[in-house]
Amino acid sequence: MENGQRPGLLSGISLRTLQRAYSAPESQLTEREAASTLFRFFRSKHVIDLRLIVFTTAVLLASYLTLVFIGFIGTSILYETFPAQLAVTLTGPAVGIAGLIIGWAYKAASIRLGIIDLFGCEVGTLCRVGTVLDVGTRYVNAYERGAEAKGDEAEPDPFDKYTSQENYFPIFEHNSKDLQLLEALVVCHITEFYTFMKAARDTQRRLATIPPPKDMHLLQGAAAVQTPWHATMLDVVYMIFLGYEAGRRAINYLIEFEPAAAENTIVILITELTCYGLLLSNLKDDRLRYPRLKLRQENYRRITAKLYRDINSHRDEDYWRPAQELMRQLTERYESALGEPIDQFLATSRVNEDVRGFLHETYDPPPLGCGCATPEVLDPDQSFGEAEVARSTRLTRVMGN
Repeated sequence: MENGQRPGLLSGISLRTLQRAYSAPESQLTEREAASTLFRFFRSKHVIDLRLIVFTTAVLLASYLTLVFIGFIGTSILYETFPAQLAVTLTGPAVGIAGLIIGWAYKAASIRLGIIDLFGCEVGTLCRVGTVLDVGTRYVNAYERGAEAKGDEAEPDPFDKYTSQENYFPIFEHNSKDLQLLEALVVCHITEFYTFMKAARDTQRRLATIPPPKDMHLLQGAAAVQTPWHATMLDVVYMIFLGYEAGRRAINYLIEFEPAAAENTIVILITELTCYGLLLSNLKDDRLRYPRLKLRQENYRRITAKLYRDINSHRDEDYWRPAQELMRQLTERYESALGEPIDQFLATSRVNEDVRGFLHETYDPPPLGCGCATPEVLDPDQSFGEAEVARSTRLTRVMGN
């Protein structure tokens, strides 16, 4: 702590803090306030039931104390005396029980929000790692380019075999029982994410055992999946796509701070749309999967338009700069996957002129010494992974200084 002083018992707690926690607009909250358990107790959609318990308890206690107070006022007027001992006897247990209920509800909310944060962090980090490594583009390029072979079929290289045994899901493995504290939709999306990601790893192991064909220049459509290698490669991409889609849906529930939620959503969409474009162009003859893929197009349009609206409405706020920096890459992946210019879609949608012009703007850093963080300007020629590495390097230097 500054000056070596310990914080007081009620340090940082005031009526103004409680008022902000209850009624301040989301856009006016700082990152620290948005992460505070106190603020989230009054705002989070994950603890609505606990807030209802606290509210009901407070109303019942206030009603009871009001009735007791009215009764004592009448008694004191009638008998010209105030029975203090009786007042303590009647109100003391009620206040104590109400305090226990409110304390239990706050502790339960803290535990539940902690579980939300754990899974939100793991899901977001796993998806970010995949996007940093650009796994979507890697598999798309591998499918389109293939591998060189010495004969009709190349023997799989023993060094290329997929033998990963690491546990990349420690939070899920050790805290899955805590999911019972969350709502059904949240549990479904979290479980879907981990199931699809594990299925992707299993499919990758199967792909490593299949020799790639010699002639990789196949036609689009049904011919693209004639060989077992191509069919399995599409299965890998499909599992990754479903995993990232489930991760995006989970993040929508798990991360409630809007700037962080927008950034994580874009990070996931960068890989998700890459996989979607390959699947959409090569599964046209698949009567089971292709119709389901086509249904997602309108959903991607709505999601992208909402991201543009939200980011454009907060374009001058520092917390939104990471999401702003990623919009250019999201635009590229969107146009490649859906085969339509983003400007054309925005022009025909309800998005206003400011949002349509948002794509082509650059964001000037604030003047030095203004007290706000200098945003990192994204090089349009950099990949997401390169940008993340550069940002981590700059952060390390700053921390070292």
